Amino acid sequence: MKVVDRFASPMPQRRAVGLLHYATSAMLPAMDANLAMFRRALESISAITDREWEQIRPHLSLRHFTRGSYLQSAKEPVGDVHFLVEGLVREYYTTADGREHVKSFVRAGSFTAAYGAYILARESHVWIQALEETRALVFPFAAFVALRETNLIWERINRHILEALFVAKEKREFQFLSMSASERYRLLLEDFPGIEDLVSQYHLASYLGVTPIALSRIRRRMRVANE
Repeated sequence: MKVVDRFASPMPQRRAVGLLHYATSAMLPAMDANLAMFRRALESISAITDREWEQIRPHLSLRHFTRGSYLQSAKEPVGDVHFLVEGLVREYYTTADGREHVKSFVRAGSFTAAYGAYILARESHVWIQALEETRALVFPFAAFVALRETNLIWERINRHILEALFVAKEKREFQFLSMSASERYRLLLEDFPGIEDLVSQYHLASYLGVTPIALSRIRRRMRVANE
């Protein structure tokens, strides 16, 4: 069951496991800590005034995704940007034969969305799935685009987010083109401490571009080297 209030934008039907909940008016006071976290994230990019904050505040809704449910499904329109306040998600693609390829893992304090599909005005190619209980502040792409067209601050924030995505994409390409799977795994553990305790070996192997068996060998070699 889901409850929708006037703060939430309409949601397309999604392939999902578990329940998806929207923030109701009664829940809004409990959103204060989440809103503060979101504002701090924005202000780490650019200082914003209370007036500018109030420009985006009405567009925000708090949503809860159970483990296994989807924030975005492939072959569906892209409508929203998600800022994770709690939890962990994976962004991944599927091939025609059903194989999955993990693009990235996104943790609390970060944004996730099918940006490319929205910019190109096409259906999403990426699945975004909650790997654990996840809460996100969600706002419509259209509202964000409207803000950046009229306010230099929002244009700066939007540009920073897109630049960060470009850097992450280039880093990922560099890793696959110039590093071994073992090197990629070590770098992942450095960038995301504890991820091996949060994510299944299957998903980690998919992210690294190896089989689960190959990942087991990598882990075994690392354990031996550290003894």
